[in-house]
Amino acid sequence: MDERQRTAGFLAIRRMCGPLLSLPMPPSWGVPRESVEFLTRVPADLADTRWFDRYRRCVTSVTSLFDGTELDPDLIEEFQLELLAAMDMFASGDTGYPVRIAAELSAYLDEVAGTSFAERDAELAALCASSPVTPELVARCDAFGADLVTALRAAGQ
Repeated sequence: MDERQRTAGFLAIRRMCGPLLSLPMPPSWGVPRESVEFLTRVPADLADTRWFDRYRRCVTSVTSLFDGTELDPDLIEEFQLELLAAMDMFASGDTGYPVRIAAELSAYLDEVAGTSFAERDAELAALCASSPVTPELVARCDAFGADLVTALRAAGQ
């Protein structure tokens, strides 16, 4: 896995993780909070194979909770489920999937809520693909995620 692709994929997850971290998931899903926190925490080194193995195991344990489950998600839950799927694809080596799903979810939110997330996501995606992980870049991703939570709360009402 190319380091830039891994960084871009992980930072796509990071900027979209607001709905998982800040909005409650249905208790019936049984997703442990500590698992979500681990999956969204920026590691010291994205290329660390031990970290990546733990990440893969954690994603597998979370996504296995949904095996054979039929869901009818609302808007917020749809975002949460899509992000979990993006984490799963990232863990399986598809670093481009989180970037694509971040763009799709941003465009979808623009459509249903009249926001401008797609443009902001595209700008951040370009920056994330060409920059090393810095505290400033993570802060920009987190600010995007916080704005996403606000928009989802407003659209979900």
